[in-house]
Parts: sequence; structure tokens; C-alpha cells
Amino acid sequence: MSTATRVFGLTALAALAGATALHVGVLAGEQVLWAPMVRLLLFGWITGFILAVSYHAMPAFLARDFPWPALSTSHAVLFALTTAAATAADLARPTLVPWTTGLQAATGALFLVNVMSLVFHGRRRSTGPSVTLPAQRQVDLIASRATSAAGAALPVGLALLAAAEAGRLAPEWRLAAVHLATLGWVLGMVVGVGYHVLPRTSGRPIRSVGLVRLQLTAHALAVALIVPALGWGRPNVFVAGGLLMALAMVLFAVAVRPSLAVPRRPDAPIAPGSIEVRR
Repeated sequence: MSTATRVFGLTALAALAGATALHVGVLAGEQVLWAPMVRLLLFGWITGFILAVSYHAMPAFLARDFPWPALSTSHAVLFALTTAAATAADLARPTLVPWTTGLQAATGALFLVNVMSLVFHGRRRSTGPSVTLPAQRQVDLIASRATSAAGAALPVGLALLAAAEAGRLAPEWRLAAVHLATLGWVLGMVVGVGYHVLPRTSGRPIRSVGLVRLQLTAHALAVALIVPALGWGRPNVFVAGGLLMALAMVLFAVAVRPSLAVPRRPDAPIAPGSIEVRR
């Protein structure tokens, strides 16, 4: 495990502990703690954990090593510092919140830089990842593009949030920015990593490469509708985007369903009255 992965993991756990403490305060009636709690959960705990998993798993999936490990470590350290600074500003210096959010956006952009450096300049490993499942290499390629797009949603979402906090954008863009972070960044990474991990874990392939492409296209279009609809106050467009996102999640469930099934052991008895289908 790399230093960057450890730092991201420890920062994520510290953010979870901090958010839990703030939540206790919210339950005690301190509603002013709600905003820093949500920020710490989304951009500290969840984001930190995703980054820890990504830095650990992406080199294995792509059979490449990060060309500049020091940049990965620097990203992890800056992530810890900006998370702490943003939380402190939320709690004690509200006037500094747009600036600390902007710093978080710049730090988030480092993830995209690192992903691009891994994909285009990463040193190839002597042996690639062991892939024996049908079409999994195609799925890995598509999923890597999806996680790269999700990585771009993190700094863009934070930049929109910073602009709204500074009064450069209408207040409605705060909600739009949070949706870009949750649906674009968090959910996008969950889906992309799921396509990488679930088939390998179960030993059963994804149902269809075409279905994966369709699902990720629907997901991207849904985000592209939802975010501006919230910022510009277009409820009809928001509803259309929400329905498209629901469709994308249904398609994801259909695509990964075979990878979630537990194959019957060859020596397991067949239940009376059942029909065994051989493929």
C-alpha cells in the first residue's frame, strides 16, 4: 500500500469521526453544524475513501504504475490539509469558506492530473492484470473512461460551490454543485469501480458490453441535465434528468446482476422439482 493510499485512508477516517461528532451537535440542537457536517461527510469521508481505493486499485486494473509517485503523495497531503482548513472555516471563519472550497477544488484537480498521467504516461508493468472473463478488458477500458469523467466532476463541483459561496453564482448553484459531486463524482466512481471489481470478485462476467456503454451514457446525460436544471431553476429539465438517472441505475443493476450471482457448486444437490439449465 502506497503512502498516498494510507494518507487518504487515515484522512477519511478522521473526517468520519469529525462528522459523527458534528452530527451529535446537530442532534443536540446546534443546526449551525449541519453544513460543516455534510461537507465533511461528502468531501472528507466519502471522497477520501474513494481516493484511497482509487490510488490502490487503478494501477492494478490498468497494469501501470504512477509515473510521479511524489505527486500522488502531495495530493494526499494537500487533501488532508484542505479538508481540515475547509472544516475550520465552516466552524469559525465563514468569510474564508469560498477560499477554502476553492483550494479543495484545486486539490481535486490533482486527482484528474494523476489519473491522466497514469493512463498516458504510466510505466507498464511486466505482467498485466489477470483477466479471464469474456470481454472484461473492454469493460475495464470503458469503466476507466467513466472514472476519469467522474474525477473531473469533483473539482468542477467544488469550483461551482466556491463560486456560489462567494456570490459569483446564484445560491441555487450550491445545490447544483452538491448534485454534481454526489451523482457525478461519488456515484460515477462507484459505478466505474463496480464494473472493475464485481466480475473479478465473483468470477462471473458482466452481462453485456453494449449495456455498460448504454448505462454510462444515460448516467452522463442525466448529470448533464440535472446540474444546470438546478442552477438555472428548470424543474421540468430536472425531472427529465432524474428519470434518466433512475433508468441508468436500473441498467447498472441489470448489467452487474450476473456478477452478483453465486454459482452453484458442482457437487451441490439439485432441489426437487427444479430444472437444471446448462450453458
